[in-house]
Amino acid sequence: AVYTCGVAAAILIGDGSALGVVAGQCAALGLVCCAFAGVKIPLNGLVDLAAPVYTVVAAVALGSAFASRGGKETSVEAPTEEEVVPNGKPNLSGKWKMTSCDNYDAYLEAVRIGPVARRILKRAPVWQLIKQFKESVELLTKTSVMTIGQTYRIGGPAVETRVRNDIFRDRVYWEEDDLVLLKVNVKHGYDILVRRRLTQQGLAVTQTVRFRDPNRPDVVMTQLFKRA
Repeated sequence: AVYTCGVAAAILIGDGSALGVVAGQCAALGLVCCAFAGVKIPLNGLVDLAAPVYTVVAAVALGSAFASRGGKETSVEAPTEEEVVPNGKPNLSGKWKMTSCDNYDAYLEAVRIGPVARRILKRAPVWQLIKQFKESVELLTKTSVMTIGQTYRIGGPAVETRVRNDIFRDRVYWEEDDLVLLKVNVKHGYDILVRRRLTQQGLAVTQTVRFRDPNRPDVVMTQLFKRA
């Protein structure tokens, strides 16, 4: 049981974090338990003692780390009117919930998300929290699996961010009424262009994965969010 849970968690996480290390250790310990099950040698006593103790410790660590990444809590606070300074641009501030998404699986595959994690992410609700100020904007995306957030100076210099094991250099700027986030991947050959625009239907978000290899076509995902 420890081995099965550990392998599943390691496959899902697989990002070199403390959570991923614990998951890998669960898998390793479970494999040892399997290897020595039924073998009458003194090591059995050590395994019998260590397995339940480590299982409890690992469960607590996994639970704590999962909670820190967002857990199953999806509530986020919307900004107050006093906090919002749109500066003549469309007011994107608020709490938004995704109601539809096209091409999600292809997008996740393009940004190097494995098949197990893709299945989980496609079932998870997605929220966006935006706080728009005169010269900066705070963008937060939250699912039941992870939370990604950053504050940017609009039109300012690039900001280094991390998503799982990937490093990006991000810039935010306006193109007419579109709030644009450009994420340049440092380690791999692709960038992500995210456009947010207010429409009559809600907040329309278009995310385009642009490969630097000219032989690979762009992958485009479109999402629609409603105010929550």
